[in-house]
Amino acid sequence: MKLVTTYRGWISGIMVAALLTGACNKIPLVPSEKNPVPPFSDNSKILMIVVDGVAGKQLERVNTPEINALKPGSIYSYEGTADTVTTDGASWAYIMTANTVANNETRDSSLTPRVERGNRYPSFISRVKTQKARPFRVVTVSPWETLSKTYFKDADVRITIPNNNDDAVRDSAVARIKTDSADLLIAHFNNANIAGRSGGFYADSAAYKNALEKFDGYVGALVKSLKERPNFAKEDWLVIIQSTHGGRGKTYGSYLEEEKNTFTMYYNPSFKSKKISATLGIKYAVRMSGTDASAVNAVLTDNNAYNFGDKDNYTVELKMRHAVAGTSVNYPAFFSKRASFAAGQVGWCFFLEGNFWQINLSNTGSTSNTQAAGTQINDGRWHQLTAVFYSDTTVKPFKRYVKTYTDGVYNKSADITARGNINTTAPLTIGATLPNNGGNANLYLSDIRIWKDSLSNKVISDYACTNVIDPSHPNYKDLIGYWKCNEGGGDRFVNRIPGAPDFQLRNGFKWDVLNYLLPCAGTPAGAAEPPYANEVFSQIAYWLNIQVVNEWEMNGRLWLAQL
Repeated sequence: MKLVTTYRGWISGIMVAALLTGACNKIPLVPSEKNPVPPFSDNSKILMIVVDGVAGKQLERVNTPEINALKPGSIYSYEGTADTVTTDGASWAYIMTANTVANNETRDSSLTPRVERGNRYPSFISRVKTQKARPFRVVTVSPWETLSKTYFKDADVRITIPNNNDDAVRDSAVARIKTDSADLLIAHFNNANIAGRSGGFYADSAAYKNALEKFDGYVGALVKSLKERPNFAKEDWLVIIQSTHGGRGKTYGSYLEEEKNTFTMYYNPSFKSKKISATLGIKYAVRMSGTDASAVNAVLTDNNAYNFGDKDNYTVELKMRHAVAGTSVNYPAFFSKRASFAAGQVGWCFFLEGNFWQINLSNTGSTSNTQAAGTQINDGRWHQLTAVFYSDTTVKPFKRYVKTYTDGVYNKSADITARGNINTTAPLTIGATLPNNGGNANLYLSDIRIWKDSLSNKVISDYACTNVIDPSHPNYKDLIGYWKCNEGGGDRFVNRIPGAPDFQLRNGFKWDVLNYLLPCAGTPAGAAEPPYANEVFSQIAYWLNIQVVNEWEMNGRLWLAQL
């Protein structure tokens, strides 16, 4: 298939800069004054397949032969990103206006801005139709009548399918693809979203998995219909597959990573295949600091959760770094299930002693504590700290121990048998326990995991660097608490285990932007983040030679690379 090389060749050079600068810079999508505007070529067409509620990371876990067949000619990512509000309305507004909710102010299924200034950002269909710079025939097929009447209102043909019938969406779109002269055809599917709300947005849910597999079949049927067009050999089709948002549990709507997770694919046989993955890193964190009632800390909302008793095996893992390199401070607890650090207070705590860390345990009525040391961690870098509680039942009476690891490497162990039952109603706490028994910790914590098992040395080492824990982890079924502490907003560290308690942030906390890449990330600083859902129009404008007007405020990176 012959491509328009003058315009597209010019813009491909810009893509390199876009990949290096990230999503914040505006990437020009039209020639400069020194470049002639190329003549319109009517052999370029786009099939845009949009699906509600498909979490990219869950789709990757499902067998999708039709999508897989497109990968050799695709730029794609299972780690794409929706906007910071992930309701259906806000997600569609993000795609169709190419602007964030902070600009378009569309937040719910009314698909109308909450404030007047949001009306400055109509859909890209309306923008192009109003501009009248070139022919732009648009056909839309959707089960959502409100969408057809708002963001699709300026399409030449609007087909609304009743009763959320995705099979009928497929059939109607196939019929149009085979015969219509449209430059852009949008097919919208919704059944995966319905399945997620019913059974959970996880590939382990039978209903959701089935919906994802059916959607893959719809993709296959639509692509097959392209190839059956009488003039297909003379046409140049770009296939876009874009999901609106993901989900967590059975819900979505907020800024959490799982809810923002989308799938993006741009396909044309001439493309080089490229999978775009997110770098492993810590983008946001809250600095825990203070020694009195005004200290910034976070307290679990359930005081009785995560008690370890006196026999069962558990593992606690977290990432931590001092806010200031070289800090040397004695005895502040910074992660604890204990009322205070004082002897005789039942429970345990991670604490700082000079330039290293330790775990400390005590029990009611005791005049002493039991400790197991870690290693030096005050270099200002992130470190993985691990404590394993385990029982040795091969001896009579049984023995109970705790052992420590730093960055996946074993440090020390201690016999804690005499400490007995360490259950307490003191809440699990990040940051200072009060009253404080030492100096100011002044540090960041991230990626906190609690397992109802004693992880092996190999597993601890293998997963010390990463902060991506998913069903591929050998102990995934034993994960009972998982707080990424990386939300970037809100007043909670959200527990990624559905139904398990969150941490409530307290006392003037602030989200800091860290943009830290983990040592195992394997991707250099400056590499592009995966696609944002609002970048779809940047690809459409490029492919159809649509001139983008600066006043539209449509920011987006170009992802389309050609052989």
